[in-house]
Amino acid sequence: MAPRLTLESGAALISVLLVTVLAVLLVISALAVASSEIIIAGIQRDAVRALEYAQAGLEEAVRRMERGYPFIQGFSGSLANTTTVSVVRLAVGAGSAYQEVRVQAGVGRATRRLRAVVLQRSIAVLPDTVVADSVMVEESGQVGCGDIYAQTYVRHAGPPVTGCLPVASSPAPPVTYAGWRIADEAGSCTTHEGCLRLGRPSWFPGQRRSVSEETVLGRAIAAQTTRCLPGQGGLPDDAASGTLADGTIYSGPAYGFDADDPDGAGPVPPQAVHAQLPCGLPYKIVAQTFLDEQGTPVTRLFKTVVYEQWLATYWRFDGTTLTAVKRAGAACAPGAEACLPGGREPDLVTYPQYGAIPPVPEFLSVEQNYDRRVQGGGRVDDGDFGCLWPQMQGDRNCTGGTANTSRAMVVLLDDGGYLLGGGIRGHGTLLIDGDLQMTGDARYWGATVARGGITLEGRAALWGTVAAGGPLRVRGEAGVTGWSGPSVPVGRAVVMARSWWER
Repeated sequence: MAPRLTLESGAALISVLLVTVLAVLLVISALAVASSEIIIAGIQRDAVRALEYAQAGLEEAVRRMERGYPFIQGFSGSLANTTTVSVVRLAVGAGSAYQEVRVQAGVGRATRRLRAVVLQRSIAVLPDTVVADSVMVEESGQVGCGDIYAQTYVRHAGPPVTGCLPVASSPAPPVTYAGWRIADEAGSCTTHEGCLRLGRPSWFPGQRRSVSEETVLGRAIAAQTTRCLPGQGGLPDDAASGTLADGTIYSGPAYGFDADDPDGAGPVPPQAVHAQLPCGLPYKIVAQTFLDEQGTPVTRLFKTVVYEQWLATYWRFDGTTLTAVKRAGAACAPGAEACLPGGREPDLVTYPQYGAIPPVPEFLSVEQNYDRRVQGGGRVDDGDFGCLWPQMQGDRNCTGGTANTSRAMVVLLDDGGYLLGGGIRGHGTLLIDGDLQMTGDARYWGATVARGGITLEGRAALWGTVAAGGPLRVRGEAGVTGWSGPSVPVGRAVVMARSWWER
């Protein structure tokens, strides 16, 4: 008999096939979703890592600014070479600047970009000041307006300048400090009292000197800051003996504290005793041998304090003018570094005897950032040294796309001594890795820092901050005057973030 055929024939196979197809589709869909999730998770992970690298690059830029490490030229982040950091100068003050830090970091398929505006203010050099190993003014030369700080001695050819050269704007009279002696045609003195007898009330010889807290000596002095408090231990038993800067003989403790009290037990509080310095400024008496004007070796004992402690006590930053100014006994601002009883700041303007001679900046820390670099030493009569308007009106460096606009820049004269001659002019910050000689009608506005000495001759002139590791000599009709105009910050600095955003 023939088999019977029904409508259900093959139905089970079709069902199995349909289930199989559906299962395959479900697996494919699951795999697609899983793959998408993996991609999304990977992109999210890359984005998080890129943001971390960008934030690390931003933090590294700030730390580089604080330490004087290279940042102007741009750099790659330390965590990843795919992170690039650049810095754009927005506004320049006297040894300060608003900088925009731009960071881009890429990881895989993710890229993050951060921007931050920071305020950088240099603590390596003070505005409106001259700091040198020694200062010698000869013939018709002039050094005036800004304060003069000499590690050893100052010698004027004639009476010191009491007025200011035309472009200067400092409201305070100039003060001259020297570690050892100050002299002019009226005579010489090694104490302020001796200078008063010469009719020189703004002279302060035999003045305490300072060293950076980064040095071995600076760390040793700073370690004594709280040693007057119970439980903090006493000062070291180190002793010092020899001739002090004022010529008197000393034999006694090497360490001590300066309270800087103008009236002893009177109503005026000690100027150097506050929350950060409960005992006053710690000091150490240190011997140094140097050469006098005739080249004869002289050994003297100098009272030495920590520069950063003195700076925080007697100077503050004025955000309106973008410059550091002497504290003048004003009411303490919230969070002030130095605040005396009664809510007033220390007063260096009224009590200039509490100055301290700053150290000349360690050149390695200031030469790392520059806009232009010249190498080899020798004579330089041309080139772009920046523009100051209107003082440099007509100069070819003040023409072009940014005509009639001030443009401060950092120029590094590297690897040797240099002679700037002719009518060369510039503005910003000038760094010299050696000795500098300026002659003719050479002019510079801003900050000038030399590893060696600086000599001005002819009608050459410097306006602004001057710091020289060797002697400063001003002769002929040359002049140096303080000026609180813009100069690009270099060296160690305080950096404060003002804003940041992502784009």
